[in-house]
Amino acid sequence: MDATREHVQHYVVARRVRTTAAELIKAPHLDLAALKVVLDEARRADFEVRPAVEEEALNFAATLSLEDRQHLAEAIAERNDRIRRRSP
Repeated sequence: MDATREHVQHYVVARRVRTTAAELIKAPHLDLAALKVVLDEARRADFEVRPAVEEEALNFAATLSLEDRQHLAEAIAERNDRIRRRSP
């Protein structure tokens, strides 16, 4: 299996187990042990794909002009500020 297909597979697994986690949370009886298992699985899948996503982001940024990189950096900072304001 090539690297890209493998990363897509990890992403699909992470999304699937987060959906499973949501279903477990909605269940009449909250099974914390099962919920922990699926969240651990999602975390492992996310960690597997993260380096490839970061590498692609770096490669993309390297193709941008200075002006475009500055706009990208501003957009990232604004997004982080919005997230921080929503956090408790």
